[in-house]
Amino acid sequence: MDDAPPGSTAGRRGAPEEDPHDRSAKDLRDDVDRKEVRQRYYGLLQELRVLLPGVQVLLAFLFTVPFASHFDELDRVGRTAFAVSMCSAMAATVAFVAPIAFHRVAHRRSRSARLVWAIRMEATGLLFMACTASWGSCSATSPPWSSPGR
Repeated sequence: MDDAPPGSTAGRRGAPEEDPHDRSAKDLRDDVDRKEVRQRYYGLLQELRVLLPGVQVLLAFLFTVPFASHFDELDRVGRTAFAVSMCSAMAATVAFVAPIAFHRVAHRRSRSARLVWAIRMEATGLLFMACTASWGSCSATSPPWSSPGR
């Protein structure tokens, strides 16, 4: 006979066991799930190491755009789109660098809280990177709402 409480799936054949990889980062505890938190955090840092050079190169290209020969021909909408794109690229860079820097200066005891925070910062950085790409393309092409007689 099972010692499991009624309604429990523990000890039953074919019952799915809880996989620590399926749990949310908010549900992980520093003392119990130390290895899982560490693996997820270092995996996230590896993702950021891949994303960061991409957004830095994108920002570097945006810094060179005002020196292009036809930049002065942009209308107000195009210049605004460029400014939004530039600010979004800077914000994405900050959002991707912040978890890496915080990893170096923060206390080692609050890994799960830092993991949750770093995941949010990465998502924010990806959102800003998408804004950079979309607004940058609006400033590079002729937007449909732009006035025809600049």
